[in-house]
Amino acid sequence: MKAIFILLFSTSAFAIGLQNEVIYGIDNRLPLESYSEIDFKWKSTSIAMMVRKNNLEDSFGGILTKVRGNTLENQYSVCSNEPNAQDLIFGNCTGFLVGPDLLATAGHCASSSYSCKEDYKWIFEFRDDLILDSGIKNEVYISSKNVYGCKEIVHREYDYSSKLDFALIRLDRPVLDRPVLAIRTKGQIENDAELVLIGHPIGLPLKVASNGLIIDNINPIFFKTNLDSFVGNSGSPVFNKKTGLVEGILVRGESDFVTDEENNCERLHFCPENGQGCDGEEATRITQIPELMESPISPQEDPAPVTEDSGSFNWDCFFSNEGC
Repeated sequence: MKAIFILLFSTSAFAIGLQNEVIYGIDNRLPLESYSEIDFKWKSTSIAMMVRKNNLEDSFGGILTKVRGNTLENQYSVCSNEPNAQDLIFGNCTGFLVGPDLLATAGHCASSSYSCKEDYKWIFEFRDDLILDSGIKNEVYISSKNVYGCKEIVHREYDYSSKLDFALIRLDRPVLDRPVLAIRTKGQIENDAELVLIGHPIGLPLKVASNGLIIDNINPIFFKTNLDSFVGNSGSPVFNKKTGLVEGILVRGESDFVTDEENNCERLHFCPENGQGCDGEEATRITQIPELMESPISPQEDPAPVTEDSGSFNWDCFFSNEGC
């Protein structure tokens, strides 16, 4: 099966709860395939994007799924001369595997059990180099085997007072072809730890934001960072770069955009690298999810890296499990 790629630096809108983020200093976000750390590329296979079910359609006998998107300009009234204003955005939130059929995300991404089951799907490996061009404006194809539904919300917290914000979702079937991510199970992250964020900013295909630092590590429920993130990153795992452990779930931060009054449109919001004058990006500590602390699941061992050379990649296996 031949793949025709399109690069999409886009993502999606979501309004079950407000979660805003921003760029700190220089934009450190990279498409997943451009990131050099092999270990984190493997971990990224366990990260999924939440997409509205009415934007999905079975195609080619169910082998592929068509995904409909919208432009960044149309979705957020972004100024037409802003970078990526015409790029497509698809998703609403991010989640990641913490058990064979368990997904962790932000609590405001899962407003109710009914909505979780009836309104949304989760798509793993929604990345630039694994998307197929449908030939139709604002539509792409992805492998249907990477699409999962929500069976139930195991536990959800979304507290305005304490700012506790997480959800544990059971998927409609076990995810057997990608690892359960290793998480911190006691204590808390060191003040000088370097952070990595992987997720779907504004509903774009997978992006990595690295070189993140701790701004505030005092609150027992969450910590603050200067990671570059946007709406859509809600639910993204925040990794400790040194240990590879998930330390937190990205849940909120600064506003994504600032209004250009003269042109009546929105522009990207930038803050100083050290976060001075800005609120910072907040992540719920992963240790706040009691189910994961009571019976932590051993992560799967990372396999040997697989070459990403498109000439040696088995697309028939990836999309239809044939010729594997």
